[in-house]
Amino acid sequence: MSSLRIFLFSRSPKFCGVSRIIKCFLHSDVESKTSNVLNYIPPMILASEKKKNAFNNLLLNFGFSVGQVNHILNSPACILSLNEKDLSSNLMIWYSFEIGKKLFTTLTGNAELLTLDPTYVDSRFSELMTLFTKKDINKLLVTCPKVFLDDFETIVEKVSYIVHKMEVEQNSIVKSYALQSDLKHIKCRHAFMCRSGHYKPVKKNEKSKNPPLDKIFSRNIETFLKLTKLTEEEYLVFCDICEEERYLLMHDDDLDDEEESFE
Repeated sequence: MSSLRIFLFSRSPKFCGVSRIIKCFLHSDVESKTSNVLNYIPPMILASEKKKNAFNNLLLNFGFSVGQVNHILNSPACILSLNEKDLSSNLMIWYSFEIGKKLFTTLTGNAELLTLDPTYVDSRFSELMTLFTKKDINKLLVTCPKVFLDDFETIVEKVSYIVHKMEVEQNSIVKSYALQSDLKHIKCRHAFMCRSGHYKPVKKNEKSKNPPLDKIFSRNIETFLKLTKLTEEEYLVFCDICEEERYLLMHDDDLDDEEESFE
């Protein structure tokens, strides 16, 4: 315990505010006090100076900048809960992806990737190879890192919807942020485009005239809205309606099941 600098026992003004919060928890009747208290403790606070320095040097030696290292170590991914050997192994597996300096940006913005075991990463890579080429998977690591975090069935559902319902060639997916979105979001944007008259079924033997995926699933909402010629308010209202329809459909199924059980 003495090797850890936990701010609960610190006299530093920097930690006084948070220290008071923890003391309130300790003297309250809130259930699971320990877990609640720990939620307030940043990873960097819980680790020993020796471990922080070791991880800091390891990441710097791998090519991360000082700012990137600080971001990674303070992220909710709790990188400091790993041991140094595991972190080194995890870094090595990501270095096998041929994306150059983009790797540092990707891992900094998605530090949870550094907690994935190399065996798991290899397994997920093999699964993705059933859908994409190696070159495309490298691109997806940059544009849609969630392909390494989502359940594989979820990824297949998203790809299937985009290819079969939106009638988009699979190689177009890697050029967009589509797979970074959940299926509900993908369906909502597609439906909004269709109902606004700006996304139409592709006729047989004709080239699609629909907007590209990278604009439909752009991170900039304005880029998407320009395609529909509608406002953000209209889009948000539409999303709410879609959510209500989905809720009603789910509960209709529940009611049907209940009626069948009474028959």
